Amino acid sequence: MKQLAITDIRASNLKVTVDELKRRHGDDIEVKAIEMDVANEADVDRSVDETIQAFGRIDFAVNNAGIGGAAKPTTDVTLAEWQKVFDINVNASITCLVLRTHVS
Repeated sequence: MKQLAITDIRASNLKVTVDELKRRHGDDIEVKAIEMDVANEADVDRSVDETIQAFGRIDFAVNNAGIGGAAKPTTDVTLAEWQKVFDINVNASITCLVLRTHVS
């Protein structure tokens, strides 16, 4: 049986994805859906812990989170808007990689 943990900031997205995985793979897949914000260090820690608790280990992980930011000229972007983009697109990758090195 395949085992897969998936995360998303929106529970509704998780439900759609789990439903599609179950439709395609039936009883041959076990999915652990975890709602989390990739820019939130505590959420990342929790998702790693929940995955290990559910499956015993993590063999590999993919961080595919990213946002485009505000649709306006760069000179009009606020620092808070830029920080959100940077936190999700850059810092989250490091958070998921560096802080989770205990996973093997």
